[in-house]
Amino acid sequence: MEFDGWTLALQAINFLVLVWILQRFLYKPLLGLIDQRQRAQQDAFAQAAEREKAADASRAEYESRRQELDAERQGMLDEARAAIAKETEQGRAAARERANAELASSRSRIEKEREEAAASLTRDAVALAGELAQRLLAGVATADVAGSLLTSVLDRLDALTPERKQALHTDLEQGAKLVVASAPALGDDLRARCVERLRAALGPDTQVEFTTDEALLVGAELRFPNTTIGYCWRDTLAAALEELRKDG
Repeated sequence: MEFDGWTLALQAINFLVLVWILQRFLYKPLLGLIDQRQRAQQDAFAQAAEREKAADASRAEYESRRQELDAERQGMLDEARAAIAKETEQGRAAARERANAELASSRSRIEKEREEAAASLTRDAVALAGELAQRLLAGVATADVAGSLLTSVLDRLDALTPERKQALHTDLEQGAKLVVASAPALGDDLRARCVERLRAALGPDTQVEFTTDEALLVGAELRFPNTTIGYCWRDTLAAALEELRKDG
């Protein structure tokens, strides 16, 4: 096989022209396109990295905010529970106070009713005792007993100071009478001895009047215009009944 130099040279020239054309119109644009795509990819990667970074920051912020919200929610729940517990305890305390107040009121009312019942029973018992005592005293009332009590009254008169006796005499100087009340009625002999002792104590001009007073039960009283000196079972019984009332 023979090679023609010109032909080989022309083919070489054609090859070089083809290479130049390819490099000029195909290879360089292709390299530029590849480089552009590489830069676009790098930009896309950078943007994706930025977006991922922003997303990570957003996720971190969201997580932080979520934790804050969870903490706030938990705090609100705790406060609500505490408020409910406090209100519940206050309600229980108020209920206990009301129950205690009602119990104290009931106890006070029961105690008052018990005291009133006891007082009523005491009054009835004292009244019954007084009635029975009056009946018993009325059964033993005699002139001798009245005379004995009158003697005690006259002894009390004799024991007064001269000044006190003078004051009693002065009360009788205006013509007033000294009333001697007794229960039962005194006999004539007792009345005579009584007048004698009264005039000896108060003066010979003493005017004496005798009367019977069944309210005394048994006893005697010297009734002056401004005072009374006496001893009777009525007063003794009244004092005894009053002591019974006080003692319940």
